[in-house]
Amino acid sequence: MGDRTAIHWTDATWNPITGCSRISEGCEHCYAETLSHRFRWTTQPWTLSHASDNVQCHPERLDHPLRWTKSRRIFVNSLSDAFHTEVPDDFLDEIFAVMALATHHIFQILTKRPERMQQYLTAPHTIARIAAAVDRRATHVVDRVFTNDVRRGFAWPLRNVWLGVS
Repeated sequence: MGDRTAIHWTDATWNPITGCSRISEGCEHCYAETLSHRFRWTTQPWTLSHASDNVQCHPERLDHPLRWTKSRRIFVNSLSDAFHTEVPDDFLDEIFAVMALATHHIFQILTKRPERMQQYLTAPHTIARIAAAVDRRATHVVDRVFTNDVRRGFAWPLRNVWLGVS
């Protein structure tokens, strides 16, 4: 679950979160739910009542883009919605920290939850929490080439992150 993809508008996928729950008619024929059931990543229907079982954060996958040295357009969470209510803010902080560190990539995030996206991105302490996560992650990352000095901070909003609503 990551790396190369056949999706024509992106080069790779990165899934630090999997699972979701349907919230609109746009979710009716969700390919991610179909794949998840086919491969038994989840067994419950993608309904709100099963969200706590289906939505899973995978901290072991967070650093994957930092290992990819060749620049890529990366579809973030092709198998979920980063802004699902079951995803804690502190996990979103870690995702955004990785994206802040990996400026050689372009990250593409699509959501069906624009209200949660706006709430998260405009909350008073979000940038400070992401900066703290950047500092924690930067101390563990070695032999990486970054275009910014993470010790002096990062530009906000992140120029290498494309946000969209589907």
